[in-house]
Amino acid sequence: MRRLLGYGAYQCLELPLTPALPEATPGVGFTCREITPEELRRHAADPANDLGSEFAESQGSRRDVCAGVFSGSQLVSYVFLASQATPIDRQFRFEFPEDAAYCYKAFTREDWRGKRLQNAALGEAIRIGRKRPGIKRLVTLILSDNFPSLATFRRMGFRTTRTFRLFGQGRKKSLIVPCGCGDSFLRVIKTE
Repeated sequence: MRRLLGYGAYQCLELPLTPALPEATPGVGFTCREITPEELRRHAADPANDLGSEFAESQGSRRDVCAGVFSGSQLVSYVFLASQATPIDRQFRFEFPEDAAYCYKAFTREDWRGKRLQNAALGEAIRIGRKRPGIKRLVTLILSDNFPSLATFRRMGFRTTRTFRLFGQGRKKSLIVPCGCGDSFLRVIKTE
């Protein structure tokens, strides 16, 4: 779908943080933990981590949390958790209720893909989310043609609750959300 210039179809997926959720383990030779802002800046220096120094610096002011999977000291997979409205591009932001945390920027280094390490990163995000007071669910947005990410999140129990589409380019970009679709507190807002 991204092949069509100026078009993006998104799915909003949710996961209630119930006690019955399975624990995802990273497997032998891997560890999972929260990444400190200082570590994040260090890992951002490696282009294979797809972070960038500007993005890593912005995380300190946002106070988002990064759940990482490591092989020794090398960061091999991660996902971020936000507790406040988050930009999805230059014109739109994703808003969600106070009882939710937003999973975004899920990534596994190219040379480590196919080992289901993103499941372990999401498992760590679930553990972190459970520890945060008032957080009852995790939410995420995924482009509808990103089949590997959709499969990963669904394996962890996430379910699609809402869809929306962005059409156009630049300031002429428009948002279309089907009526009666999911939680009215999960929404994408045009910012300019």
